[in-house]
Amino acid sequence: MLSAMTKKILTLLLLALPVLYTTAQTTGSSAIPPRGNWTGAIQLNASRSLRIGIEFPSKPNQRPWFHSMDQQMYNIPIRLVEQKRDSVQLTISHPNAVVTIAFNGKEGKGNFRQGNFVAPVALQYTDSPFSKPLRPQEPVYPLPYKEEDITYRNSADSVTLAATLTLPRSGKPSPAILLIPGSGPNDRDAYIFGHKVFLVLADYFTRKGFVVLRADDRGTGASTGKYSTASIKDLANDAKAGVEYLRSRKEVNPERVFIMGHSLGAEIASLTALNNRNVNGVVLLAGAGESLRETILRQTADIYAQQGVSREGIDLNTKVLLAVFDAVQKYPTNDSTLAAIERSFASLNPLVEQVPAKERDILELSYPLNPKAFGHFWGKAMRFDLFYQPLDSYRQLQQPVLVTQGTSDVQVKADNAERIGAVLNNKASVVKLFDSKNHLFQTCKSCTVEEYGSLTETFSPEVLDFIYQWLRKNL
Repeated sequence: MLSAMTKKILTLLLLALPVLYTTAQTTGSSAIPPRGNWTGAIQLNASRSLRIGIEFPSKPNQRPWFHSMDQQMYNIPIRLVEQKRDSVQLTISHPNAVVTIAFNGKEGKGNFRQGNFVAPVALQYTDSPFSKPLRPQEPVYPLPYKEEDITYRNSADSVTLAATLTLPRSGKPSPAILLIPGSGPNDRDAYIFGHKVFLVLADYFTRKGFVVLRADDRGTGASTGKYSTASIKDLANDAKAGVEYLRSRKEVNPERVFIMGHSLGAEIASLTALNNRNVNGVVLLAGAGESLRETILRQTADIYAQQGVSREGIDLNTKVLLAVFDAVQKYPTNDSTLAAIERSFASLNPLVEQVPAKERDILELSYPLNPKAFGHFWGKAMRFDLFYQPLDSYRQLQQPVLVTQGTSDVQVKADNAERIGAVLNNKASVVKLFDSKNHLFQTCKSCTVEEYGSLTETFSPEVLDFIYQWLRKNL
C-alpha cells in the first residue's frame, strides 16, 4: 500500500485497458492510420510537457500502442482508431482519453483530451524503435486462450465494473480466480511502476487452466462510480459482484471460485469471503495483519530511512501523522478534525523548522505545516479504513487461506503474515514467507520502492508456482 507521502505521480494518469485494436471509418475516406513509430509531446502548459509515443503496427490485426515515456508507462493499448475527415482519432484506455491527430507526411499535430483537460500534441515520425523497459513475463499476442472485455454490475452500490475475462480453451467448466488490487485507484492490469502485475498473474493462471477475472476499480478506467469515497467495505461489494459474475459463466465451475487480493486487496478479499460462502478459497498477497494506521506509520518510517532521512526527521514525520490520525479518530466532523489538527500543528511547527529543507522535501512536509494537505485522511471512507482491524475478519474465515509475504517488503512488514496465520481456523490454510521478495513479489536487490521499476521481473516465478500448487491442492 503506497501512502500519499510516498506515491509521487503526475496528475495526468493514463490507465491501461486491455482491449483489441479495431478501426472505424466515420466518413467515406479509405485512409488508414500511418504505420510505424511516432514520438512527440503533450504540452501540458507553457513550461511543462509530457513526452509520448504512438506505435502503429506494421501488420494488420495487431495492437497499436500508446507510450508515456516520462511516466515510464509503455504498451498502453489504443482501443479504437477512427478516421475523422482529415484527422485520425485514437481512443486510449477509456472514452475520456482521446488523441486526435492530423498527419502530414512525417509530422502530426492535434490535441489530447482526458475528461475536461485538453492540450496540444505534436508528433514526428521516427525510424528508431522505442526503448521500452524489458518485461519478459508480459504475454505476447496471439494468446493461447480466449480474452473477453466484459462488464458486470454491483447493484447494491449502482456501480458498473469494466473488466477482462481470460478463459482456457478447455471446453469444460474450469476453476476461477478473481484478482483484487491494493490501494488505488488501479486499472485492471494493476499497472505499478511500469509493471502490469495483474496482466502477468492473469496470463500465468489462465495458461494453468483457470478462468481469471480482473477489473478496473470503480471510478477508474471504464468502470463507473467514485473511488475516492469508497471504503474497504464498498470495494468488497464490488468484489462480491465479481464472484457472482464468475459463477454465472458457463465456462466456470461455480464450486471452484477463488479470490486473490494484493496488499489492501487482501483485506478486501477477506471481507468478501467472510460474507460469501460461494468463495472456495482465498490467496493473500502481502496483506496486512494490522490497521492501515499502523501500516502507514511503519511503512513511512522504513521507506524514509531507505531514502536517507535522519532519525529525527522520521520521528517528526511520525508525530505529524499521529496528530492527524488521532484527530480523525477522536473528532467526528471535518471541521472539528481540521481544528484539532491545526492546534497540534502549531506546536509541531517549531520542530519542522529545524528539519533541513532537503529532508522536508523528501518527507513532503511544508513549513509551516498545512493541515488541509492531509484532508484525504478524514473522508468518510478513510475514517473507517484507517482503524479497521483486518484480523477480526481473518479470524472468522471458514475457507482455506494462503498467506504469502516477502521478507524484504518495506510497505507491509513480513511479520504481518505470522499475525494473520495465527488467527486462521481452516486446517488447509498455509503461511509462506519468500526470501528477498519485495511488496510486488519481485526478487529484489536493494528492495526499495524506487527499485520496482528497474527490475525486469514483474512477479517471482517461484511465488507463482507455490500459489498454483496450493490452488491445485485445494481444488
